[in-house]
Amino acid sequence: MARRAARGQFKEFRHDHYFEPSPTGTTVSDVLEFRSPFGIIGMLVDRLVLKLYLARLLKQRNAVIKSVAESDRVSSSLLTATSQGRNLKLSSSTEQHHGEPRRKMPCLAAMILFALVAFGQGGTMAQAEDDKLLEKGLALVRKGSYKKAARVLTRVNEEAGGQSLPALVGLSAAHNGLEEHARAYTLAKEALATTEDASLRGAAATELAHAIATGNIGGEGDELQEALREVRRYLALEPAGDLSDRLRQRLCSTRRLAGATPGPGASSPLEVGEGVGKPVGIHVPQPHPEPGELGYLTNSERVEMQTVIDADGCVDAIEVLKTTSDAWAQMAVRQVAHWVFRPATRDGRAVAVNYRLKTQFGT
Repeated sequence: MARRAARGQFKEFRHDHYFEPSPTGTTVSDVLEFRSPFGIIGMLVDRLVLKLYLARLLKQRNAVIKSVAESDRVSSSLLTATSQGRNLKLSSSTEQHHGEPRRKMPCLAAMILFALVAFGQGGTMAQAEDDKLLEKGLALVRKGSYKKAARVLTRVNEEAGGQSLPALVGLSAAHNGLEEHARAYTLAKEALATTEDASLRGAAATELAHAIATGNIGGEGDELQEALREVRRYLALEPAGDLSDRLRQRLCSTRRLAGATPGPGASSPLEVGEGVGKPVGIHVPQPHPEPGELGYLTNSERVEMQTVIDADGCVDAIEVLKTTSDAWAQMAVRQVAHWVFRPATRDGRAVAVNYRLKTQFGT
């Protein structure tokens, strides 16, 4: 019985299994031939690392198969491994134990059992590889490598028969990044129509809202507002965490593009304290001069401003209280408007608050 990898990390990979009857049961032999890519470097990795690792892996797997085949009988294995170049050979057989004869397994039954375990393992390995490829694609989206991400995630989705919802959402984000908003809109709508998973729905709704706001496509204003409500539903369930922080940043940027209204609670900001917690900054880069504006500044500029951080965590209003330079104040206001926070809370619910901020340039 032979298994050859159709795809994967190896340049060549073939695994042959041989079954022979013996007086004590069935002898199973493995011949594994593999070759890594990358030329001489791959050869060194094969000989110094992978050969030993794969030999150990085969021994462990065959021990499990042997244990299952012999049911509840206590057993030992005679395992021998020989290697020629980068070929591995492994055989296992049964023997007498304390004078008691072993339970024999017919050769055909052994082959069936071995095939079930081996191909089950193959499916698990393929799934693990697909998961790695999916994570690679999503990481490329986060890095802004949208073309590469689209290629990787398209492959993942095709290999899943068009049913990989995380890949669909990632593809929507990639197409938004490529300013292909019509395609992003379609993919996000497909994901929303298919899944009930809260995190996937939140991410898909974020991309849908961004596609509508940026590309001026899709449904009417009600569709945009419904997408924003879907994002807020997820953020209410998971107010903190990497995904929540990314979705919150996307929510605030989409609102700015669309001129959308703040979330509930932003119309009447509270004061921090007495049961109202502080907002926590998640995207608060210090303001810096734009090219060509440095000449307007001295070595030390400061501005103090009163802001409203609304229930979405977006900066909703800014009022300059003190500044050492009007030019610096204008730059700071423009950039602070893009800051994003985990919102303040009261009784576990996000609320809008008045919040004083200070920024500084130089020493």
